Amino acid sequence: MENLCESLSAEFSDYKIRVNTLDAGKVKTAIRKHFYPGEPDKGLRAANDVDIVNAYLYLLSDASVRYTAKRFSVAPLEVLTNQATRNTPQG
Repeated sequence: MENLCESLSAEFSDYKIRVNTLDAGKVKTAIRKHFYPGEPDKGLRAANDVDIVNAYLYLLSDASVRYTAKRFSVAPLEVLTNQATRNTPQG
C-alpha cells in the first residue's frame, strides 16, 4: 500500500493532488464483522470515532498541504515515514 501511495503521489504531483494513507486501526464495520465473525467488539473503534473523523478532516484540509506520499496513524495523529521516524503534524 505504501509503494502504491508513493507511486500515485509522484504521478499526480503535477496536478497538485496529494496521496496519503491513513491507518485507522481496527474499526467496527460490516465487512470486518463478515471476515472476523467471532471477533469481540471490545477494542474496535466505531467507524464514526472522533479521532478517525478528525484525521480525515485534517488530511482534507490545507493544514496538511505539505504532506504527500506519507502514512498516517490515528490517535494521536502521526506521520509515519518510510524511514520509521515519527513526526506529529503541526496544524
